[in-house]
Amino acid sequence: MGLLPMFGQKTGQEEEERFILCIDGGGMRGLVPAVLLEKLSMLLEAIGDNRPLYAHFDLIAGTSTGGLLALALGAPVEKTTLQSDPRYISYVYERQKQS
Repeated sequence: MGLLPMFGQKTGQEEEERFILCIDGGGMRGLVPAVLLEKLSMLLEAIGDNRPLYAHFDLIAGTSTGGLLALALGAPVEKTTLQSDPRYISYVYERQKQS
């Protein structure tokens, strides 16, 4: 039987949109997605959407440095000391690059 037939079945319900953020890795190249996420966060704030960036996605994943960024974005700030603000993440990469 397998799983394939299950994926083709109609449930009769309206389809929901899902938003997935996948962040590439690559050491210092992780600075690029960090800066882009910072800009995206600032644009959302500018239009009045003050939700945390992770709240816009159903799934956040990444490889290598991108995985660390995904973890940082998804960490609830009130339950950990991990900084999840994209501005802080890009600041850390900038500091590391200068060292």
